[in-house]
Amino acid sequence: MRPYDKRKLIKIAKEFSAGVLDGKPSTDMCFAVSYVLGGYLKFMGYVVDMQQAFIDCSDAEIEHWYLILPDGLILDCTADQFNEKLNKKMPMVYIGKKPSWYRLPEEQN
Repeated sequence: MRPYDKRKLIKIAKEFSAGVLDGKPSTDMCFAVSYVLGGYLKFMGYVVDMQQAFIDCSDAEIEHWYLILPDGLILDCTADQFNEKLNKKMPMVYIGKKPSWYRLPEEQN
């Protein structure tokens, strides 16, 4: 398992995501970006897993995908898509604790 430097991992994820998105918004691209980024990071020696969550928006519940790191923190390379829908201030790439509005499948009602 390759240890990670948070800043370096954010830089890798930003550059990779920007290449995949090619100037398009990250909305509805969480699975596509997270899946290929996860494969790339695994190739580089990092340990990551895909994680599914559900986000309650005012008009619908949205399925969301991101990566989870061995220490339990998440790497969400499309977190900024919720800024407008939920009035949040998430960066393009987020590394940190799972936000409270991300509900895991087992937390569903």
